[in-house]
Amino acid sequence: MLRQEWHRLFKNKSLLIVTVAVIAIPTIYTTLFLGSMWDPYGNIDKLPVAVINHDVPVTYEDQKLDIGGTLMEELKNNDSLDFQFPSETEAQKGLENGTYYMVITIPKEFSAHASSLTDAHPKKMTLAYETNPGTNYIASKMSETAMKELESSVREEVTKTYTEVLFDKLAEVGGGMQEAADGSSELKTGTDQLTDGNQTITDNLQVLSDSALVFVEGSRELEVGISQYTDGVSAAAAGAEELQSGVNALDSGVNGAQKGSSDLAAGAVDVDDNMTALNAGLSELNAAASALPNAADVLNDGADSLSNGAQQLSDGIASLSDGAAGLKNGADLLSSGLQSAASSSQSLRDGAAGISQALSTLAGEEGVPEEVRAQIAAVQQQADIFSTSISAYTYGVDEAAAGSAQIASEIPDLQNGISAVQGGADSLKNGIGQLQAGTSALAEQAPAFVDGISAAASGADQLQKGTSMLRKGSADLDSGLGELAQGSAKLKDGTDTLVSGTGQLTSNSKALTEGAATLTDGACQISSGAGQLSDGSGELGDGIRQVSEGAETLSKELGSGAEQILETNTSDQAADMFAAPIDTEETKITEVANNGHAMAPYMMSVGLWVGCIAFSLMYPLTSYAGQMKCGFRWWISKASVLYLTAVLQAVVMIGALHIFDGFTPVEMGKTVLVACAASLAFMSVMYFFTSLLGRVGSFLMLIFMVIQLAGSVGTYPYELSGSFVPYLHDWVPFTYTVEAFRSTISGGESIRGCLVFLLLLFLVFTGLTILEFTVRARKIREGRNTWMVWLEEQGLA
Repeated sequence: MLRQEWHRLFKNKSLLIVTVAVIAIPTIYTTLFLGSMWDPYGNIDKLPVAVINHDVPVTYEDQKLDIGGTLMEELKNNDSLDFQFPSETEAQKGLENGTYYMVITIPKEFSAHASSLTDAHPKKMTLAYETNPGTNYIASKMSETAMKELESSVREEVTKTYTEVLFDKLAEVGGGMQEAADGSSELKTGTDQLTDGNQTITDNLQVLSDSALVFVEGSRELEVGISQYTDGVSAAAAGAEELQSGVNALDSGVNGAQKGSSDLAAGAVDVDDNMTALNAGLSELNAAASALPNAADVLNDGADSLSNGAQQLSDGIASLSDGAAGLKNGADLLSSGLQSAASSSQSLRDGAAGISQALSTLAGEEGVPEEVRAQIAAVQQQADIFSTSISAYTYGVDEAAAGSAQIASEIPDLQNGISAVQGGADSLKNGIGQLQAGTSALAEQAPAFVDGISAAASGADQLQKGTSMLRKGSADLDSGLGELAQGSAKLKDGTDTLVSGTGQLTSNSKALTEGAATLTDGACQISSGAGQLSDGSGELGDGIRQVSEGAETLSKELGSGAEQILETNTSDQAADMFAAPIDTEETKITEVANNGHAMAPYMMSVGLWVGCIAFSLMYPLTSYAGQMKCGFRWWISKASVLYLTAVLQAVVMIGALHIFDGFTPVEMGKTVLVACAASLAFMSVMYFFTSLLGRVGSFLMLIFMVIQLAGSVGTYPYELSGSFVPYLHDWVPFTYTVEAFRSTISGGESIRGCLVFLLLLFLVFTGLTILEFTVRARKIREGRNTWMVWLEEQGLA
């Protein structure tokens, strides 16, 4: 039967032609169909797209921004699509009739919106494009894909412009940060100077505080000295009053003594001149001698009064001297205290001036924060108030010191006057002593004188000598009493002045004591305030040091930041990098040359299946010649032609694809192997269903081919296919042939599993076909009707 089958095939030219045509069906199907879509993405530059530009350029950050014009220039040199630039009317008409597959319109606000990035409400750029899927859906999708690339290009261009502006601003920021770093460095220098000034202030405040303590002690000593001084002034005033009383008595006695001395002198002269007449008038004298004792007693009483007055004068002068000494001590203590106070006040005034000057310098420094400047102004105001208080206090101390110095300077004159009065009083006391002795002797001798008057005549010569001596003594006495009168007058004037002065001192003692107490309280307040200022200055110093450290850190960080910014690459390459920071670098673990190679697994599977259906329809698979002997021999006679045709159509298909379409898989041998295995498996399936069901079987295989087209995911990915696909995918032969072809074409994973599936498919349906032929042959031999007879009667065989 095998030989007869091949003999009949070659004898029947029509059947041979049909067989050859069937062998060519997969080739025609795949070569022509794949050739029509072999490399559409490689020819996308031939896809006509119209571009209309309405953009109006604008100025952005001193740069002309013409995004639309730039885009037009780029598109003229862009071969991703066939960009054409007709009028708006022509473009719209071309889109409607299919001349253009897309119309891109650049609106007039395109650049304006691009420049609104830094506005309060930035506006997005809108690149309008219009397609007409009705003329060609795939072309419109390809145009949309190219549009995405165009959108990315525009975004990159706009981002580059933004970046260039940003880099310019970054350079300005870097310069500004450098200036800020320099300024913070100057701030650091200023804060260092401020720290030094504050330390000086702190030191001066400490000196002020210490001086204030000394001032307090001095003021307290001054208060004690003034108390002693006022006591001495009071004592001096009392002594001056007593001295004034004694001096008045002395003055009266001196006047009386002077008058008596004048009379004595005149009498002595007369006695001496009229000694002769005396002798002659001794008788008359004797008559008058009875009055001499009484006169002597009167003279003696006057001398006693004079002696008492001189003693009172001496005692008053001694008290005055003691009061003057106390006054001198008090004045010295007052002068010392006032000098100490003046020195302390000068230190306070210098310290206050140093504080004010340091604060003025600090406030005038550049870069000082306004909060710190305000605090400095407040401290300077307090320092000025303190300086004013110190100046007023210094003026009071200076006035007191001047008054004390004047008092101290007048006390030596007072002491000298008192000493002179003391000397005159001593001379007066001595003269009065002599006078008292004389008058006492005169009083004692008066009776004897009376008794001896009678003997006067005999002692006239001796009396003449005595009168001469008396004349001389009376002259000396008169002269001394004149000097005493002058001294007594000066003493009286001095005591009057002394009483007046001590009265003024006594009246001012209370004010001076109260002033000293007030000065002590003020000194205590100054000491307390100086201590508080010193503590505050220390805290201010800590704050200034923190500011200095912060300024130093700020300067370093700003300098570092400025250096980093200034070192930042802002070249055009950097702008390009910022605008398009990512370059995709694809690494393909397999390689597919083009769309034809990508679609080949799917279309080769379809072509082989269609070829097998066509052969099953055209070739008489169930006819036989001669006597039916064996079902297997019947099957093998048909299978020899059938399977050879299957292998030939697979080999011819691969060869034609390679020759005409340039099909070049990575593994050509394995591709041919998969094609042959698939064709054999498909043919075994067709052989079974066609032999069993005739045309109905071929129709069912055609339906099954459609099911396989959906379930094999030969075009779109599994995940993008319909929801029913998972239920079909693992059960259709195309799934395994497509997977195997993809692997051999691109050099992917092993095809062993797919080949095993195709082998099992071939064996299973071959076995079923052999079984079907065996059953049918037995029925034919037995003369029974088969299923095929009924199909022939129904016109379905």
